[in-house]
Amino acid sequence: MYRSKLKYIVLISLFVTACASTGGHRATFDSFHAEVKSAAGAGATYCGHVVLGADRSVANCCVAINFIRSLPFSVAFDEQGIDSRVARGLARNVHGTTTLFYFDSDLFGGYRQGNGVVYSRTCSNPTLTRNPCGDPAGFPLICE
Repeated sequence: MYRSKLKYIVLISLFVTACASTGGHRATFDSFHAEVKSAAGAGATYCGHVVLGADRSVANCCVAINFIRSLPFSVAFDEQGIDSRVARGLARNVHGTTTLFYFDSDLFGGYRQGNGVVYSRTCSNPTLTRNPCGDPAGFPLICE
C-alpha cells in the first residue's frame, strides 16, 4: 500500500514538473479557481467546486453533458494532499479547447502561505470516463 501511494506521489510530481506553469508561484486556491473559470470563458456552465470527500457524481454529470454537447464548462475538485492543499480543475472553452489544471498550495509541503502553484496543460484528445454521472469519486475526463 505504501509503495502504491509513493508511486502516486511520484506520478503527480512528474505531472507537475512536465506541465507548463500558468499561475506561477504565490497562487492561492482562490486564484486557481478563478483561473479555471476564466479558461472556460464568460457564459460557461459552472459545474461547481467539489470539496474533499463529497460525492462528485453531480459535477461529473454536468461535465459529461456539457462535453457531449460541445459547450464550455468549468469544474474544480479538491484532492487528497499529503502536506498541502491540492486540487484539480477542468475547463472547456467555446472553441473546444479543454484544459486540465493542477493546484498545490505548497509544492514543498508544510502549508506555508504564499507558496502555491498552478499548472495547466491542454488536453490533446479528451475523452469521457466510463459512466461519469454514476461515479461519486472519480474524475470525469481522461486528458491525454
